[in-house]
Amino acid sequence: MTRFPICFVLLISACGGGNASLQSPVSPRSTSIPSTESGAPAHSSPAALTQRALSMVTNAPDLQLGSSEQLVLSSGAPELEGIEVNLHRIWSHCERVPSECEASLQDYMNQVVATLRAHAQQQSQPLSPQQLLVVMRPQAYIDSVAQQAEVDAERFPGELASMVVLDFPTSARPLDPASRESMSLSEQESRAQALANLQARFNGFAELVQPPPSGQLGRVPTDDFYTSSLLLLTDRWRDTIAPRFQRLLVAVPDPMTLLFLDGADPVAAVAITQIAQAAYQNAERPLSPLVFEWTAEGWRIFVP
Repeated sequence: MTRFPICFVLLISACGGGNASLQSPVSPRSTSIPSTESGAPAHSSPAALTQRALSMVTNAPDLQLGSSEQLVLSSGAPELEGIEVNLHRIWSHCERVPSECEASLQDYMNQVVATLRAHAQQQSQPLSPQQLLVVMRPQAYIDSVAQQAEVDAERFPGELASMVVLDFPTSARPLDPASRESMSLSEQESRAQALANLQARFNGFAELVQPPPSGQLGRVPTDDFYTSSLLLLTDRWRDTIAPRFQRLLVAVPDPMTLLFLDGADPVAAVAITQIAQAAYQNAERPLSPLVFEWTAEGWRIFVP
């Protein structure tokens, strides 16, 4: 059974102003998605999957989950206002592997309940600068988030970008101006703090990035959600890691994977490009199929 990470978007009315696109809270029994035949299997249609998902959370009335469109759930609970739970990836999986649909959806909805309850509890706690981190995401994804709420983002080569987020035990959400101001931080200070927290989270990682033996590919040994963000710790790559390599090449095919090798060997350089593309195509959460090379000016796209 494939396990899916929770995917929800939190829209903050304070940072979108009049342009924020917030859905009105929806009662769990007040849905406007197309009705389906009672008992229709979840994999039969997006509407059936949406209704099946709602039927799996009837034991969580505190979350007040409902749906006003297919494959998107929202909450009527005040502490969860603006949160949407996205079912599109689960639906894609159900289309590919119908036999796993019911079990995967049940597992996912169990995660949803736990995550939303944790988030509701977190809402009552004051925010701390120690929660700030940065994530690497496709520029298109960050642009879509920015349409709903102001975010602190910076471009990275290869149609990628980094975004400052607030990290919670079971989720993360973009840092919005209201949250940043509640911690008395400027935009520059919040990014600096996020990078410092990232460095502390991966303390000692630079010692692990050593040129692998000939014919082998190195990998940062962690499946952390923020592994790909290590590319943003440029001082470590410049001062500590790059001097060990003749030609430092890295790839981040998904957020939790960072591959590297010495591209001085042309055969190895071609190999990492092929491996990165294959890993990207097979990733549950693809990030980039590209390979990046360290230069005196920083990271750039590597072209064999």
